[in-house]
Amino acid sequence: APVSFHVTDLPASGTASKQPASIVSHGELKISAIGGHHGDAPAIIYRIDYRGHSIAFSGDIDAHGLPALAAISRGVNLLVFDAVVLDPPGSPQILYELHTPPNAIGALAGRAQVATLLLSHLSPAVEQQHAAVTSSIAAHYRGALQFATDGLHLQP
Repeated sequence: APVSFHVTDLPASGTASKQPASIVSHGELKISAIGGHHGDAPAIIYRIDYRGHSIAFSGDIDAHGLPALAAISRGVNLLVFDAVVLDPPGSPQILYELHTPPNAIGALAGRAQVATLLLSHLSPAVEQQHAAVTSSIAAHYRGALQFATDGLHLQP
């Protein structure tokens, strides 16, 4: 059978764009994206707004991607942030070149005034150190914090 695709250009990863680009706008559904930064790997950060609710997805980003994430996640109901490393020196040094430690995650979530922070893409180190990660994030962020688990269901 014939196949057709409808494509949307995404912002280039690692670019200096400071403003999210609208990639879908259909009625009450709006999806925005902005280029993130994850070393030399492509990284796109997304925000979805629908009927007064909003969610942003960080994907894997390093420190250079945090300004883009801050721009797109301001005031979201839920920020899903990949949490792969512990605060230095708790993880191998090379991982800090590609990922964001808990202290920086908390600082960004606090500045962006997100309502709920969901840590996802958890490494075994983060899984084993929930209390330390929570404490580090809480130094800057006062909102709700959860660790993702298979089958987790969140209510708006």
